[in-house]
Amino acid sequence: MASYPTTPKTFTSKNTGDVIQATHVNDLQDEVNAIETGLLQGSAPLNSSNSTVAHLSAGTSTFSGAVPMAAALQVTGQSSFTTRPLMPAELARVYLDTVKDMASSVASTVAFLSVASIYNANMFSTVAAHAHKLCPAFSTGWYRFVGQFYIRGVASADVFVQADIQDSSNKIIGAVRHFYPIAMGAGFGIQVEGMKLYDTLDGLAPANTTHYCKLRYGSGGGSTVSLSTGSSNCSFTMYKV
Repeated sequence: MASYPTTPKTFTSKNTGDVIQATHVNDLQDEVNAIETGLLQGSAPLNSSNSTVAHLSAGTSTFSGAVPMAAALQVTGQSSFTTRPLMPAELARVYLDTVKDMASSVASTVAFLSVASIYNANMFSTVAAHAHKLCPAFSTGWYRFVGQFYIRGVASADVFVQADIQDSSNKIIGAVRHFYPIAMGAGFGIQVEGMKLYDTLDGLAPANTTHYCKLRYGSGGGSTVSLSTGSSNCSFTMYKV
């Protein structure tokens, strides 16, 4: 029986004048047959840690590795794909779970404690001290951030409201401002979005990561307004594009 592909076959060295037994040849035949069968039928493992393949045609394949610190598969140089690669979902959507009164002030970071949908737990922390952060977890590239607020009720005075998205280096990647006159009466929504390129990741959890964005709210004019609850009203979303 062949040792391949479980373990390397151990052969004894032959010397001039030795009697060659049938098992000597049969053992060689078994190993050659096992190797050829594995190569032709696609069951031969490629376990080298530093393999170079001139041309590779891969069918259904699984790549595993330690993420996010190391990539399972790295492709360098120009590459073409007959179909678009299927990427794992990277999305986090969180929302305000209680009505929040916001006084006239400079921009304040808003914390979100409830999750509407999430495809990677490492993108968000429900710990109050860190619930304002959305952060990429597994891959570098472009991420889109979308934040929205719904101002409920009637303002007691004319007021402007502002929403912006700020990254961990305090740069604003998206901002919008609206004037909300007392005569308007009903509430209204405000939405902001921004794009952020992450070309490196620190691999840390949301509590410690240095790569994240946060949604801020600001207003001015002397009137306190309330932010409504629910994922369709006040939410913050991040996804890989």
